[in-house]
Amino acid sequence: MKQEPVETHDANRRARIMTWIKRVLGGFFIFLVLLIVFLQFSFVQTYLSTKITDYISAKTDTEIYAKKLKINPFKGIILEDFSILDNRKDTIAKIGALHLSLYKNLFYLLSNRLDLSYLGVKDFRLNIEIKEGRLDSNLQDFINKLVGTNDKAKDGSSLLLNVKKVELSDIFIRIRDENGGVEKVMSLASGIFKVDYMDLDCMDFDLQEVVLDRPVYTTTIFNYECKISDEIKEWQSDLPKQEGLPHLSVLLKELVLRNGYFGRKNMLLPLASDQSYLDYDNFHIEDINLLLTDLRMLNLEDITARLDGLSARDNTGFTVHNIMSDSIIIQPGSIQFKDFEVDLGNTIVKNQFALRFRDFESFKNFGEEVVLNAELKESKVRLGDLAHFVKNLGHSSFFVNNEDEMMHISGIYSGRINSLRGNDVEINIGDKLYLEGSFSTRDLLDANNTLLNIKLDRFATSMRKIKMLIPHFNPPDNFYKLGNILFKGRFDGFLEDFVAFGSLTSDVGTANLDMKLDISQGTRNAKYRGMLALKQFDLGRWSGNPDFGLVNFNSRVEEGIGLTLNTVKANLTASIQSLLFKNYHYKNIELDGKIDKNTFNGTLKSDDENFDFVFDGTLEYLNKKAFFNFKSKINNIDLHALHLVDHPLKVQADMDIDLSGSNINNFIGDLQLKGLHVNFKDSIYRLNELAISSKDLVTGGRELYVESELGTLMVNGQYDLPNIIPSLKQLIFSNYSQFTKLWKVDVAKIAGDQRFDFNINLRHSRNFFRISKS
Repeated sequence: MKQEPVETHDANRRARIMTWIKRVLGGFFIFLVLLIVFLQFSFVQTYLSTKITDYISAKTDTEIYAKKLKINPFKGIILEDFSILDNRKDTIAKIGALHLSLYKNLFYLLSNRLDLSYLGVKDFRLNIEIKEGRLDSNLQDFINKLVGTNDKAKDGSSLLLNVKKVELSDIFIRIRDENGGVEKVMSLASGIFKVDYMDLDCMDFDLQEVVLDRPVYTTTIFNYECKISDEIKEWQSDLPKQEGLPHLSVLLKELVLRNGYFGRKNMLLPLASDQSYLDYDNFHIEDINLLLTDLRMLNLEDITARLDGLSARDNTGFTVHNIMSDSIIIQPGSIQFKDFEVDLGNTIVKNQFALRFRDFESFKNFGEEVVLNAELKESKVRLGDLAHFVKNLGHSSFFVNNEDEMMHISGIYSGRINSLRGNDVEINIGDKLYLEGSFSTRDLLDANNTLLNIKLDRFATSMRKIKMLIPHFNPPDNFYKLGNILFKGRFDGFLEDFVAFGSLTSDVGTANLDMKLDISQGTRNAKYRGMLALKQFDLGRWSGNPDFGLVNFNSRVEEGIGLTLNTVKANLTASIQSLLFKNYHYKNIELDGKIDKNTFNGTLKSDDENFDFVFDGTLEYLNKKAFFNFKSKINNIDLHALHLVDHPLKVQADMDIDLSGSNINNFIGDLQLKGLHVNFKDSIYRLNELAISSKDLVTGGRELYVESELGTLMVNGQYDLPNIIPSLKQLIFSNYSQFTKLWKVDVAKIAGDQRFDFNINLRHSRNFFRISKS
């Protein structure tokens, strides 16, 4: 009976508490609604924005303006004409319009979460400056003053931000570093970012699409880099060091870049007067259009993507029509293009390509500091396009004179441009040169010191075409008669100082050679040695003498100097297997001797059945005079078989000759013949000895003395030696007709100014007069 009032009292109490709670919550809700409604009034938002900007201005020693601030907890935020000015009235930042559309309302901020369906920024300006002698920029100073420099972690979790779509319009960012003497400018006409996922804490981003319209990035070097004082260096050393790069992960399905611009300007260096090549210190690239898909980036160090298209044009007018690659891999110090194609108009390069470098500054000296690895197929390169990217090539006479030549190329290439190597190479330069093989080079950019090591499986060209490709290449004139050349072998050395080994087939025959040639000091002072074998070589065409024909011979030259008649000097051995001269095939001729300018000293031996002799001595041609000093054993010389005379004539003799002169009339010296056998027509004539002596007289004129067992002949005065015998025949014919009835003498053919005395002492004729009848 006593429990009922107590239970009724507790129930009433609970009812009153619930009623009070409902009134408090209702009042709070009404207050919140009234607050939200109240915040929608423009004068309230203006008041709040003024208070906030005044607070920030006072704390950061800046001037902050905001024309309009509109906050809707359920819809979003609109900010217009917001700007931050430093104490010198210079603009640090400016936003024409900022629009945030909420995916979830602002009350989620209570749980450190902000979800945006849309973020739009229009007319954004950011000017970051680092004054000389300072470490922090004006923007960093502003942030430090606003939030302080306490590095201790704040309690609570960080804000979780999600954005679905970002639109940018009219963006401009300038970063000027007076310590480094560098100013960087970035601008963007418009941009769209479609985001699938983002995590600012972990710096993970997954984007569906990024479209950038008219992006600009320029770098200007306006001063030399300043040195930081020791005090600042000491202060910097006390700062905590960041270990490696911060984590960053980006997945991007599609990147579109339209009408981009990239430039670099160094105001400390003069503009290049030659605009035919890319000046890496002062250049710009415009009309950049890019389509990149499946981009993956980790920590700004490991980037992979598919390049579906890239085109651009630089400041010289050089145009990149298109670049495509199934896979691009960018890692620290390297860039790889797999299954790529580069289209520069005339130049098209395909297959695999990679670059290795220390950093991007290495591209300033591309030929020396950038290492390439390329596997090329079905590619063609305009030589002038190579010179466009590598300045030193443009100074090479080879590239200057052949800039419009097309080089079809395939193979595997590696190394720096200045020391390029190639394997399984095929190169075809227009119709001038074709090459298959492998090679390595050194100092390729310096034509005067270029070192080549080339293994040629096939090399086809001509001396005329080589001259067209290398204007300063000046071989002897005879080399041009080689015509088309096909060479297989090796080439090691410089362009004008090399060792060549292999087989050369030309229009005049085949040559197997193993030789060293140095013409760096000109053909007059050339140095050479080695072996040369000719097969079916057209000596007539080579020498310009139609009496010669094909020749087959082996030769070796040692200590050779000079390639002209006035400078040549060498030790020479040669074996002539066959030689065609006046339609006769000479065989088995051996030569061993020394050539010194116009002098040959050595032996010449022939075992040919119609040209059988041994020569040992000296031949010299100096100042238009010939000097003979040799001994020769003539076993058989058949002048008729050799096609040197029209009637049968064979000679055998031992000769000892010491003569000199410019023609047959002024020869002086001695000639001795022993065991002379002459087969003339159907007769044989023999002399045991024949001595001929010729000398100049003090009184003028000459004396000719001939002695044999037939008798003696002495002639004094001025005579025409070829006509002495006809003159004597005419004299005898006219005065001793009883002995010369069968002679036929045409007096009209006897010519020459001859005034001489002669004395003939005839012992025996031995039928030699019969020779004179013919």
